[in-house]
Amino acid sequence: MLPVVALTLVPTSRDLVVGCAAEWYFPKLGAVELMANLVLFVPPALLFGVALRRPLLVLVGASAASALIEVLQAFATTLGRSCSTNDWLYNTLGAVLGAAVAVAALRASRAIGVQRASGGH
Repeated sequence: MLPVVALTLVPTSRDLVVGCAAEWYFPKLGAVELMANLVLFVPPALLFGVALRRPLLVLVGASAASALIEVLQAFATTLGRSCSTNDWLYNTLGAVLGAAVAVAALRASRAIGVQRASGGH
């Protein structure tokens, strides 16, 4: 989670006012910032989902963490960060992808365990 904090809460040199942009749109191909928001939460959701064996709980936690980050960005204007509902949306979609891969990995792991227990190869 350290990279997530570093990429979302490290101060920049911009001065902003309190507020949050309410946006709900799909990005164009090449919309680097939104795609970065999507990719940002995939690894933590995958790793924590597998480690804790609770991908759904990790998904909810990741979405809540993203919302908290956006709230902090909205009110801690000295960070020079901007709050956007699309950032939360794409962070959450990234967490969905990570959690889905975690579910698949856990199911595959169980299937291998069952196969080994039954003497299969």
